Amino acid sequence: MGKISAIKVAVVVVALVMLASVAPAPVVPIERVGASPGPSEIHVSPDGWWDATAGEPPVAHLTPTPLQDAIGNASDGDIIIVHEGVYTGQVIIDKALTLQGFGDATVIKPTQDNASNFQLFARKAGGAANTAPIIVVQAGPEKEVTIKDLKVDGSLVSSVPPGANSFVGILYLGTGGTIDSVTIDGLLTTQSNGIYLSSLGETVAVEVKGCIISNFLKNGITANYEGLTASIHNNVVIGSGPIENIAQNGIQIGYGATGSIFENEVSNIAYTGGDWIACGILLFDWSGTVTITGNIVTDCQGGIIGQTWSSGSYKAIVSGNTVSATGFADQEVPYVTGIGFSTWAEGASIDATITGNTVTDCQSGIEAHAMASGSSCKAIVSGNTVSATGLAEGASCVGIYFATWAEGASIDATIEGNDLTGGGPGDGIATGSISEYGPAGTVNALITDNEISGWQHGVWLGLTSNEVAITGNTITSNTAAESGIHIISGVDVSNIHVNYNNIEGNLEYGVFNNATGTLDATLNWWGDVSGPSGVGLGAGDAVSENVNYEPWLDAPFPGGKPVFGKLIHLHRGWNLISLPVIPASTGISDILEPIEGKWSEIWSYQIARG
Repeated sequence: MGKISAIKVAVVVVALVMLASVAPAPVVPIERVGASPGPSEIHVSPDGWWDATAGEPPVAHLTPTPLQDAIGNASDGDIIIVHEGVYTGQVIIDKALTLQGFGDATVIKPTQDNASNFQLFARKAGGAANTAPIIVVQAGPEKEVTIKDLKVDGSLVSSVPPGANSFVGILYLGTGGTIDSVTIDGLLTTQSNGIYLSSLGETVAVEVKGCIISNFLKNGITANYEGLTASIHNNVVIGSGPIENIAQNGIQIGYGATGSIFENEVSNIAYTGGDWIACGILLFDWSGTVTITGNIVTDCQGGIIGQTWSSGSYKAIVSGNTVSATGFADQEVPYVTGIGFSTWAEGASIDATITGNTVTDCQSGIEAHAMASGSSCKAIVSGNTVSATGLAEGASCVGIYFATWAEGASIDATIEGNDLTGGGPGDGIATGSISEYGPAGTVNALITDNEISGWQHGVWLGLTSNEVAITGNTITSNTAAESGIHIISGVDVSNIHVNYNNIEGNLEYGVFNNATGTLDATLNWWGDVSGPSGVGLGAGDAVSENVNYEPWLDAPFPGGKPVFGKLIHLHRGWNLISLPVIPASTGISDILEPIEGKWSEIWSYQIARG
């Protein structure tokens, strides 16, 4: 099929995720400044803090660490109002509090001297203390903490204490709550994350909303570990664009966590260093059903990606997202994928529903790969719009692609009602592997009611294509030499059926079968009432050898009726009941001969006398 498309070669590439590091030391207790419990509301300025107990005059406390001292003197349920100004030092929250600022005018901004003395925490239950957070929340699973309306700035920090392998803006550990309308910026050292949520072995739920996260080194928002349910929505995550030193991810749910990711804007995330891809939204060994809806993902190497490296069952719903990589059209960014799922562990299975998305100018628009023996993927791909007209002429790309790459791997795909009329310099819909890798596993697919035009091949069937039904599609104006439907050598076509499609205006062939065996391509409209050209005798799109095209339709589906290649004139006195084939002449023996043994139960004839 000409050049090997980049995505078909890219199956050895995986997303580099934020790896699990290991469990927190307990928070160091903070001694109260006063003897009495904290009031319901505490106010903080850069010079000190004061309470606001009803009916009493405020009591001011001047201190070089006002925010942390205010937290130390608070009680569960208190609200800490952090006024305008810059606050240095680490913030440790061990109570059920609300920490509320005044937007970007309230800035938590540690110096390098502060960061050198940060207390370290673990990100995973039972692990080592190896994370240096600016703000850390560890109040316990029965409590919730809200952080809202402030800015976290790590731009003055260039290194973290010995033993730390990650720098984090806000770290939630085994505690539920909400992070609301927080700006996080300037975390550019040591695998930094803007926001990191960890269950720490507990059952907790955290909501992250309305945040703006940029200038981070590794991940914008990370939600990891079993027991955590994350609701991540209405955030803006901006990566560093194509870079070669690290594979960023915008939003990640992984390692047994579950949740929802909706109505976020993620952009400018790509890795050019090879071996890995950077993802706008990444699912990695997640649990439950994760929903990804209504997001806008722009110029991300992997737009929305799900990968499994452990056995088990995984489910995802991806709907109503807009994924575009138009900004990469003239850049050397490899393996640009719009929406993709892949299984890398034996016994892993993914159930993905991908509906109503718009994917533009990606090397692979929507894809699924079963990489490991015994792994599987079930996918419903419906109502999506995929185009790649912004890619350079001759670029390798594919609109929708499903393939297996290991013995015993399998994919069952329903590809229905998608709009691929924008076209691109590759294949519209493709199943199976390329010949360089050999057949391994099976792909079963129902390809139905799609609009496919302007590609090289409208539909391309490679090795491992097994049971494939291509029906009810409109396949037009595709431009490769074997352009409409192309089947490569080595495919077994005995279980492949091409029926009730409208195939017309393709450059050289409507259907090209390069495999052995005869392809069932009956009951299609070929663009002309006379049927297909090529080995056919009509004026419609051409068919190659090894294609059974009779009967064809005499008009576009669904209105066309079956017709055969020759006409006969009935003799006077004949009564015709049904005629499933047209014989070469009008003799009765010629009528019987071609249908004997095939239609004996459903046809009859009678010679009229008198």
